[in-house]
Amino acid sequence: MATPDQQLATMIANIPEKTGKSLQDWIDIINGSGLTKHGEIMSLLKNDHGVSHGFANLLVAKSKETGEEVDLVAEQYSGGKAGLRSIHDMIVLYANALGGDVEVAPKKSSVSLRRAKQFALITLQRPRPGLT
Repeated sequence: MATPDQQLATMIANIPEKTGKSLQDWIDIINGSGLTKHGEIMSLLKNDHGVSHGFANLLVAKSKETGEEVDLVAEQYSGGKAGLRSIHDMIVLYANALGGDVEVAPKKSSVSLRRAKQFALITLQRPRPGLT
């Protein structure tokens, strides 16, 4: 089974064949559109250019890359949420104790814990009205 990194590399390599344009051509189209919101760019690529959902999502993500390393976990627990970081760290410590095959995969607004498949998701949510 291919790793997520291998799957991503395959998709990137297949962009010209599957979409008819290179990654850089698509980035130029996206940047030239003046659009900034993910959904708007997805609509442009899918509706105006016939790009499939998966490739459109990949192209939007690649167009937003700056090359700058970002600590996604630090961003999630910044400001008023800093006090919750210790809970996150304890969950990750426990998950890593389950075995060397556990992968901790930070995303923009969550952290996925997985082996072959995701088995847990650490996420911050706003309290629902009426709950304390």
